[in-house]
Amino acid sequence: QADLMSKVRRARAELHAINGLRFFATLGMVLARSVETMWIDNSGGSTWLSLRSCGYLRRIADDFVSFYFILSGFAISWGYMTRDFDSDSVRRRYWVGRLQRFYPDFFISTSCCLLVTRPAFFGCHTLSRLDWLFNLLQLALIGGWLAWLPYPNGGNVNGPSWFLLTLAMIWFLYPFLVRPIREFFRGDSSTMFAVKMIGLWLISLLPWALLLLIELIVSSTGYDGDYTQLVWSFKPFPLFRLPEFIMGMALALRLTEDPEYMEIGGSGGWNRPGAWLLYGGLAGLVGVVGYAVAGAATMGTGCSCIDVTDSACYGWLQQVDTRFGLVSCLIIYAVAGLDCAASAGEARAGAEGGERAAAAAVESRAGPAGEMIWRGLSWGVLQEVNKWGLQIFLYQMSAQTMLQALLVDVHWGLANRCLEQPLSPSFAVFYVAIQVTACDGHQCGAS
Repeated sequence: QADLMSKVRRARAELHAINGLRFFATLGMVLARSVETMWIDNSGGSTWLSLRSCGYLRRIADDFVSFYFILSGFAISWGYMTRDFDSDSVRRRYWVGRLQRFYPDFFISTSCCLLVTRPAFFGCHTLSRLDWLFNLLQLALIGGWLAWLPYPNGGNVNGPSWFLLTLAMIWFLYPFLVRPIREFFRGDSSTMFAVKMIGLWLISLLPWALLLLIELIVSSTGYDGDYTQLVWSFKPFPLFRLPEFIMGMALALRLTEDPEYMEIGGSGGWNRPGAWLLYGGLAGLVGVVGYAVAGAATMGTGCSCIDVTDSACYGWLQQVDTRFGLVSCLIIYAVAGLDCAASAGEARAGAEGGERAAAAAVESRAGPAGEMIWRGLSWGVLQEVNKWGLQIFLYQMSAQTMLQALLVDVHWGLANRCLEQPLSPSFAVFYVAIQVTACDGHQCGAS
């Protein structure tokens, strides 16, 4: 049994269910970003989404972002935990590997955005010299550190990429974090580990508490303007997102030392520790969704879906990105435990066991509900689509820009969206093609 346990730990569990979680997190972030395309409000004009539906997606978006920072810390630590980062050569190979993983797609997608969002293609606005400089610095991967500079809001042509730029800076710091984080959590009891995680979560709240304090002080002077730029000086700043990443690292470290999850067999049932964690995570998820639904349902008719900094419409809690960080940790830890149980079951059964032995092991750790959830998150389709998650995330902005142009052409959307756009050859070809296919012989007016 001891030799088998050692074998399981050395082999590392395949995180199929965690990959399923990553799929839904990516999907949520993409959908939440796309509301700027789908929620079309032109003084009562055409809409794809109601105010409440759009408000729900916008509310849940920040929770997906925070969840992803924690999940990234977990995944990186799970994959690199046994590396000795005290060696310069190991650190160098790690950094090169990270760059090779994401930078080509980041460079191409941002370059595509620089093209398709220009008036000569499908966009409506020009870039100032400061905007061009800022986007070139984004390509140099230092955009997150520039968050506090007073560049014009909206200067980043590939908006969603801020998340990846911030994460890249934390990836760079990771080799220097491994040893102190490992020492900080080494040998902790379950209670002490929980206390430390709560402490990290409280630290993660500090930047947002400072943000709210600044807004309160400014508002007391009579200012009634837009806080968007202020908010976006906090969101991408790498040091402000570091506690979330460290929380994910701590989960991975704890999981490898937790005998409850590496244990093979057991009587099973709803009262197993794995089941309690899973049901706790599900209860937390219901609470998060309930918060978003309730908030969206109470939005006034005069609210805008897009401006989440409007406290009158979204409330002050919406500006605290890490408000549900502990729920994210509980979900990740519970689901990763299912993957560990599955790998342990496969190791015990050998080559002939396969998925049946894995499912039986999951059921013994977390009950029938846990086994069903593990199967759903490990579905092969989710695993395959998840392989393209980075590309889907990075190229969404270019696709949405072209979709907005299409909406104008079929007269479903903002009638004045492209008043500033000249009739460029690329847009003319696009316009004619849409008119021919969409009008179907009926008279169509100019968009």
